[in-house]
Amino acid sequence: GAAGIWQFMRSTGKKYMRINASVDERRDPIAATYAAAEYLRSAYGRLESWPLAVTSYNHGVGGMMRGVQDVGSRHLPDLIERYNSGSFGFASKNFYAEFLAALQIERNFQRYFPGLERETPWYFEEVIPGKSLTLAEVMRYAECSREDVERLNRSLLSPIMNGKGRIPSDMVLRLPAGAGKRLQAHLKGSAVVGIVEPPKPKPEPERSSRKGKNKKIGHSSESNSEKHTVQKGKSTRSRSSSPMSSATEPSEKHQATKKTTKAAVPHNHKKKAKR
Repeated sequence: GAAGIWQFMRSTGKKYMRINASVDERRDPIAATYAAAEYLRSAYGRLESWPLAVTSYNHGVGGMMRGVQDVGSRHLPDLIERYNSGSFGFASKNFYAEFLAALQIERNFQRYFPGLERETPWYFEEVIPGKSLTLAEVMRYAECSREDVERLNRSLLSPIMNGKGRIPSDMVLRLPAGAGKRLQAHLKGSAVVGIVEPPKPKPEPERSSRKGKNKKIGHSSESNSEKHTVQKGKSTRSRSSSPMSSATEPSEKHQATKKTTKAAVPHNHKKKAKR
């Protein structure tokens, strides 16, 4: 069945994320969100309409394309009114409207849920081990707890968490601040590929002691050249059929945006996904 916040079916999820007996990235909110975005981008490329692409998350890209051919229109209201298909029922017809409602609430959550507080964002380091490791080895090298590993890596299933399985050598593993660097220092071939940290406070602008005086005109040499620091690193993941419905064609990709997990997200990940 479907799993994770994006409700990917296993068959669809495998196109975008890693899914096996030890790792199921559908259960990882960050990996699954990347997969959902990739599904939607692919669906839009084929359907050329965002309302249709979002609806395909429930009905499948193939089903939406058949509807477009049957009705002769890419306008979602036309399909809702004139596309007669047993599988294109209440859920599919209302899926886009539900998405818009969820988006409206998320953008104005204080209006609908006064006093609601968002979850604290995740801050972490991402490291590729370079060799397969047991949970005990990760904890020893990174000097972190089982709870730390489990909290930041929701995709790890019981075989790994119980110590019977091994974390894949090419998996992007999230560890608390500093732990990724410690693992890298202890384990040859491992590499920190991403760091997600709290934003630094913006410096307050300089203020003149006298009004109208001491104004500086011109630019320093530094102000004319912006400085960007980019940390090099690569991580892998992949993701494409309707994620939510098992009736979806396997080549289709998945859907839209429903639930927001407030996690600070690093750079791109490749994997296989489903819904």
